[in-house]
Amino acid sequence: MKKPLIKYGVFATITFFVIVLIGPEIYSLWGSPQIIFANQSRDGLNNVTLSGTGFEKVIDWIPPKTTRIIKVKPKSESSLKLSFIVNDEFYLYDDLSYMESYGGYRIEITVTPELEIKIISKF
Repeated sequence: MKKPLIKYGVFATITFFVIVLIGPEIYSLWGSPQIIFANQSRDGLNNVTLSGTGFEKVIDWIPPKTTRIIKVKPKSESSLKLSFIVNDEFYLYDDLSYMESYGGYRIEITVTPELEIKIISKF
């Protein structure tokens, strides 16, 4: 009678560790797009706006030398648009990357000290 309990306990323990260790990786394969936004400039970025098909995320201020992780939910296939203000100058970057609603898309955006944009897209 004790053997079935041991089997269930072992199964439950293994299942728990699989979910904890592998779960985040599996979710990233099907999860919503994630944007890793790094401001490496010497200035803070004001009114940072990330937008695409069916979404718009506005962040009032991103301090210098700061990284943020932003999840977005496009309604369908989408390009990514970025705008921000630095020292009263408006910057706009259109069609930075392609993404879909799900599929584990990960887009890394870096604003360099020269206020240039570097993009790395992964899926």
